[in-house]
Amino acid sequence: MDGEVSAIRRAGRRLRAAVGGRLPEPLYHAIWQRAVPRLGLGRLLGHRVPAMIDASRVAEIERWPADALSDPVELERRLPTLGISADFAPVLPAPLRAHAGEGVEAGQYPNQFAPYLAFVGGLRISSYIEIGVDHGGTFLITTAYLNRRHPVERAVAVDRFEVPALRDGRSAARTTDVLKLDSASKRFARYLAEAGPFDLALIDGDHSESRCRADFELLSRRARVIALHDIVGANTPGVRAVWKWIRTTRASEYDLHEFTAQYAEVERATSERYMGIGVAVRR
Repeated sequence: MDGEVSAIRRAGRRLRAAVGGRLPEPLYHAIWQRAVPRLGLGRLLGHRVPAMIDASRVAEIERWPADALSDPVELERRLPTLGISADFAPVLPAPLRAHAGEGVEAGQYPNQFAPYLAFVGGLRISSYIEIGVDHGGTFLITTAYLNRRHPVERAVAVDRFEVPALRDGRSAARTTDVLKLDSASKRFARYLAEAGPFDLALIDGDHSESRCRADFELLSRRARVIALHDIVGANTPGVRAVWKWIRTTRASEYDLHEFTAQYAEVERATSERYMGIGVAVRR
């Protein structure tokens, strides 16, 4: 499987390079964000095909100075060096594209991920669960970072696909579970009932409104802090709707925080906003 995945992703990168170099940047962005998903070309272009990433890159976090860990500006400067997912290269500003396809290939905007990490890192997180881990980069960075701030005893990665980078079950947490499960399955509900509660949960799986809301409702009984990824994404109306629903119906139960900074270069080129992280902290 690894050989097939690598070949597919290499072909996708060559195609992106060939097409991207011949089209005006705004048009390239528009095609990537609208046409590719509708034509079902995600597998060819590497999207949702977990890669065997360079997980060793997260070891750099152990060498970051302690005062940098709580500084969002310093974190934003350092995070790109760990690697950014090649899947998001078309919606990265020029200076960050050099890091696309490298290292752990985290599917995050550094200017959102950095303040998010700094925030949750101050909440003394000792257990973490992530639904929808993609290549595994966000999971590995999050556990390594949180463990620098406060010991992480348990970390759980959940995805419907096999994640090659997490096959050995390693992370910075004392114990790590990697579950090849659908979060809507009865097996996952049983696992949560037995393994919970968790300090922090990140929802980044099925982005439809019904499934994202179901994930939130399930985890709301098992996690004191719940984060949602893609709350402002142009292509994620379901998650946007769920975050709006949380803001309007659950604000009395949670303190809500948003990390939605954009890159001006990309926003000018596309007239769109991307990703965004929302955090609900139970009162």
